[in-house]
Amino acid sequence: MHILVAEDDKVSRELLRRMLESEPRHSLVMAENGALAWEQLQDPAQDFGVCISDIQMPVLDGFGLARKIRADGRLARLPIVLCTAANDRATVQQAAGLAVAGYIVKPYTRARVVEQLQRIESGLASGGAGSAGCAGQLEDEATVRGRLGIDAETHHALIQAMLGDMTEWLFRLRGQQDPKERASLLVRASGFKGACLSLGALRAAQHLSALQIALPLAPERLPGALQELEKEIALLGSRIGMPVAA
Repeated sequence: MHILVAEDDKVSRELLRRMLESEPRHSLVMAENGALAWEQLQDPAQDFGVCISDIQMPVLDGFGLARKIRADGRLARLPIVLCTAANDRATVQQAAGLAVAGYIVKPYTRARVVEQLQRIESGLASGGAGSAGCAGQLEDEATVRGRLGIDAETHHALIQAMLGDMTEWLFRLRGQQDPKERASLLVRASGFKGACLSLGALRAAQHLSALQIALPLAPERLPGALQELEKEIALLGSRIGMPVAA
């Protein structure tokens, strides 16, 4: 796999290089910050399979790089692995909103880095984008927590916050009759879908995709799409022991 690594710390960059090159099937391009990594991504001759990026970097940080990738039509589905020494709730929530395929909490270990790449390669081989791994209402929670480097309490709190935001958003969407305002509200669907994929709410992400299709192309399907997503929100809330009002 062709891998782009964005890491500003020289020692950490060298550690990652050694870990990744221990797997001979990988080829690497190293960048010292997000801006230089973005330049590499703009080269059509570079067909990257994954971008591994530190979060805290000068010029352009990891979150900024991830946002540029997700906003680019050619790169939007590129798996991203974010690396950081922080695993506080706010940082992980930002990462979840960007649909990252993995989240490595420093210090780096070879086993952790290799595990992330193997999981992404498996997802690509099966036609996925690296962040979605199994069908069903909620991905295996231990797998999700391991991917994001968080505990069960944080995982559930993030899901609860996401479901609360989605419930409020759906209420506004259902009550909005102006087509332009509806289209404006629909923009948030992509962010919610990214958060669902990162936190393991795979079926909710599928319903959001259906909603994105229904609103502009088949508005007659909108009520059904809204109802299905609302049902899934209620089921997810019940599953984590925190019911969400529809």
